[in-house]
Amino acid sequence: MEKRILLIADSVSFIVNAIMDALKKNNFVCDAVTPNVGALSKINNKPPMFFLYVDEATVDNNAVLVFLRDLCIEEDKRLFLMGYPNELEKIIELIPKEVIGGVFERPINAKEIADRMIRTVDDEQIEVKKKHILVVDDSGTMLRTIKSWLEPKYQVSIVNSAANALSFLGMKQPDLILLDYEMPVCSGPQMLQMLRSETRTESIPVIFLTSKGDRESVREVLSLRPQGYLLKTMAFDQIIESIDKYFATEKSKKLN
Repeated sequence: MEKRILLIADSVSFIVNAIMDALKKNNFVCDAVTPNVGALSKINNKPPMFFLYVDEATVDNNAVLVFLRDLCIEEDKRLFLMGYPNELEKIIELIPKEVIGGVFERPINAKEIADRMIRTVDDEQIEVKKKHILVVDDSGTMLRTIKSWLEPKYQVSIVNSAANALSFLGMKQPDLILLDYEMPVCSGPQMLQMLRSETRTESIPVIFLTSKGDRESVREVLSLRPQGYLLKTMAFDQIIESIDKYFATEKSKKLN
């Protein structure tokens, strides 16, 4: 993970400056912005980490909170929060725990925050060594469930639409895509056709993970030659076993 972070705060207070100074001493690149959707949207090449300084105004700024929540889910960012316990409690109700990198209750010193951030980056570097799976599904509940199943073994990114998946693939190329069949606007089979039509993405392995088990749907998908077809009704250990088997087979091919 890059050591880049964006601090989001209503004003650059003493504590915000102290946090930025502590992070910069540990070779982080730090920028600051006000909690405003317009300002956040204009930032190009967004960093992998966001640090939200929570106060009374932030708690009531639902537009910013929803924007950050969706951004972190769709682009696999980490969100760190700092504030008083009662303020943090309200934020955590809206933000999925899977995207929260850390929660800091005030009062807290800047050095402790910097140390926690450094440990997070170190943990992410270890995570990069794992095989990377991109999960594409329009159900937020399903995305979080699959992510929790796979994370012990794999690096997992999640997106909630084919459009967001294609945007993600413009920046990163995973080792495997787990793809839902039925999605609005662009279905799983349509997305796979697009992947196979582009030189840059044609060789990315795809396994369908779907609720559609009827013969016609399966036949349509198999004609596109995915690497597998799994049903969501399977036990989660069977799904993981199938993914493990896929990677083991690919590794064996490379050794032979």
